[in-house]
Amino acid sequence: MNDKLSVTVTINSGPQQNNDSSHYRTVVDAYGTYKLGDNTQITLDTTYGYGSREGNDIGGDGKFGSGGWWGAAVYVSQHLCKYANFNMRAEYFNDDDGCRGLDSSVEEITLGLAITPMPDSKCLSNLVFRPEIRWDHASDNIFNDGNDENQFTVAGDLVFAF
Repeated sequence: MNDKLSVTVTINSGPQQNNDSSHYRTVVDAYGTYKLGDNTQITLDTTYGYGSREGNDIGGDGKFGSGGWWGAAVYVSQHLCKYANFNMRAEYFNDDDGCRGLDSSVEEITLGLAITPMPDSKCLSNLVFRPEIRWDHASDNIFNDGNDENQFTVAGDLVFAF
């Protein structure tokens, strides 16, 4: 589109399981990124899906047939210095029809860093450590063996891109 805005829309439709051509699923995803400046970008990702439950009675609630699900996510990335980026993500996912196995709606907020410990190294400039803290909230008790609407997670990963 231009040097500040990029937009991608994808549509995936058809049977989604091996050796099964009768259970269809359609997913539409729209993804856009806007550069707010040299150091900040914001991304919006929206998804809508509709399809067969593949004959499963998810949750034992007698729901068979077809249904829909949808979600939206906002990502903000702020470049702090050559060693670190601050990242924030907020997501909402609605699976009230139970097609994706939740039969609930969930929202989450994640705060994290992308740390490049050796950005000037020829060999290790692609090494990134990403610690994060996340809070999930559901409209039903789906966490902790079905006993809680909330879940807190502290995680991290180490990525080397080549």
